[in-house]
Parts: sequence; structure tokens; C-alpha cells
Amino acid sequence: MNQRTYRANGYSALADALNAWQRLPISELIARVDRPAESALIQIDGEEMALDIWVTWVDAKHEALRICGVVNGMSHLYIERLEESAVVRLQAK
Repeated sequence: MNQRTYRANGYSALADALNAWQRLPISELIARVDRPAESALIQIDGEEMALDIWVTWVDAKHEALRICGVVNGMSHLYIERLEESAVVRLQAK
């Protein structure tokens, strides 16, 4: 498998994790704000990768949460680091 395939599969796993967190109740997300990242080891194409996810406020008004995720590869040849985030609004505009 080439580097592009590994990155695509890593990104897909990261997107799946962020989507799962977006489905959590707002109260659970708020309880995780500014806490240490939740870490897990995941398998992607037979390679072990580290997945970290954490939650922060988007701004000082506390109108939205940012769910941040990072996948770090164990091999520098394939995935060094993939980062993505999703915003969950708490109030309708």
C-alpha cells in the first residue's frame, strides 16, 4: 500500500471518530471541555496508530464546542500526523 492510501485510511478513521463524538449528548461534550485528550490505539491496515480526541470551547462566548482529533502513525513512512476538528453549535443563530 502506498502513502496516499495509508493517509486516506487514517483520515477515514479520524473522521469516523469525530462523527461518533458529535453524536454524544451536549452535556457529555461539555463535561469533557479542557480535559486531557482521550487516547486509543487503533489498527489501520495492520498498522497501530494513536488516536487522540479532546474538546475545547470555540470562543469565549461558549456558543460552540470544537471536537479536535489527531491520528499519529507509528511509522514516519506512512502517516506522521493527521489533524481534524468539528464544531458543534450549542445555540441556534
